[in-house]
Amino acid sequence: MCEFGGLKAITSHFQNECGEVKLCHDAWNLFSRFENRHQLCCAHLLGELNYIAERYQSTWAEDLRALLRKAISLKKKLIGLPSKTAKENIEAIEEQLDKLLGITVNPSHEEAVTFQKRLLKYRDSILTFLHYHKVPPDNNSSQGAVRNIKVKQKTCLPEGRAKDSLSPPVEPTTSV
Repeated sequence: MCEFGGLKAITSHFQNECGEVKLCHDAWNLFSRFENRHQLCCAHLLGELNYIAERYQSTWAEDLRALLRKAISLKKKLIGLPSKTAKENIEAIEEQLDKLLGITVNPSHEEAVTFQKRLLKYRDSILTFLHYHKVPPDNNSSQGAVRNIKVKQKTCLPEGRAKDSLSPPVEPTTSV
């Protein structure tokens, strides 16, 4: 693991843990060290499902992809729904997810099997966004917010400067 990312970098910025924050991420194992509620990034999940559906002609992946899209669509409508109706819709999606995760994936589809195992491991983090109004289904806005910074770090850092340093770059000096 590089010094630039990882637990050391995260804990240096969040010294007092993360409080009641819900963490939205791509299932990088590092985040499981935090006891917060988690949300797996649905954009990442959909991307992997697209790959699995195309590679293996997997109806399981297609059905799971459709369910995630349905859940994301429901999220957009939840505010206007009566609480009983919202709860019933969420429970129905949760049940469908459990059924899909219970299906035996073809063992020769290794990447699909690995993906399913990861989803089973993080089952409680797949539909968190339906239960918390302020939790988005993906971390696209966060990734977009840091994209420009990351590009500058990769292209503009002077040699020898620590990549995990948040201080402004120091102009190189010359001695005479």
